[in-house]
Amino acid sequence: MSLSSRLSRETGAGVVLAVVLAGLLSACSDGTGPTSTPVAGPTADLTAAAAADPPPRPSDETELLARPETRVIQRWAAAFAEVVNAEEDDFAAAAPTMTSAGLERMAIYTRRDRGRYFPGPLPVTVVGIPEPNDEDVTMVRACVWIGGWSQESRTDPRREPREVIPVVIGVVEQDGTWLVDGMGNRKKGSCAGIDVPGRSEG
Repeated sequence: MSLSSRLSRETGAGVVLAVVLAGLLSACSDGTGPTSTPVAGPTADLTAAAAADPPPRPSDETELLARPETRVIQRWAAAFAEVVNAEEDDFAAAAPTMTSAGLERMAIYTRRDRGRYFPGPLPVTVVGIPEPNDEDVTMVRACVWIGGWSQESRTDPRREPREVIPVVIGVVEQDGTWLVDGMGNRKKGSCAGIDVPGRSEG
């Protein structure tokens, strides 16, 4: 099934990605129970998990980086930059990393930065990977440098204020291949103490 999406809020820095995961995910939970106000994330309530995401211990961080869910998110983050930097609405770079439904939403995910320039992959730090839900979707908890990473242009390094937000990224395994299926804000949670570095390329 596909996921429906919409933008739900803005900040002074611009439109912030907010996705309501419906359909497949609307009846799913990561184990913390349903939420009464489904905004910018799975309709499953992430309150308990998101409210206290501690910085991972070194051993945890090493394990997280080795997980296939993290690796596909990293590939998707690199493709995200390629899509933003494309002169036209060309989402081909993201196709190998996303489900068909997820790919349809790339225009929403990248809308904020269209016409700007990404010096490297979208900065994402995975902070938690729960077990897949009943629909075999893994709701990966992460922190994303969503605002202030893109430059005015390739030659103009001016940026918006830095903004890091807690998100959930849905990933699924299809025929042995891990793919990103959707991303949304976690309603509650903090990225305080989480290192979300940017990696510039050339």
